[in-house]
Amino acid sequence: MISRPGKSFPRPAPTEPASESAAPLDLADLMERCLGHLELAERLLKSFESRFWPEVLQLEEALAAEDREQVSQVAHRLKGASANVSACALGQIMSLIEQASRCGRLHEVAQQLQRLPREWDNFTRFRASLSQAPPAGGQ
Repeated sequence: MISRPGKSFPRPAPTEPASESAAPLDLADLMERCLGHLELAERLLKSFESRFWPEVLQLEEALAAEDREQVSQVAHRLKGASANVSACALGQIMSLIEQASRCGRLHEVAQQLQRLPREWDNFTRFRASLSQAPPAGGQ
């Protein structure tokens, strides 16, 4: 079992890995979006982190009810939220979920949902490493 806050997922079946080019977080893009304001970037990231799993729960409930429209809507919101904080790999998963649900391929939605805990771990580990990184310029 793989755990995320408040829920356990069965270990994912082997699926395609996240895009090799998708970083957990594109810092340059995030800072550009925030016009260089570190405090704004931090607020956006904290908001994203607090809202992510409750929204995933809504997505899981919609999937269980086979409500393709609701799955698509929630995935679209999460895709946008991921893009707003430059969480590339999470955004890619949400994009695949949105596309699959719009095409009625709910089994693919379930497969992509199984990838989320691993990508979330990558995101949070990367984020934690930022607080341990030396300041720019190595000083």
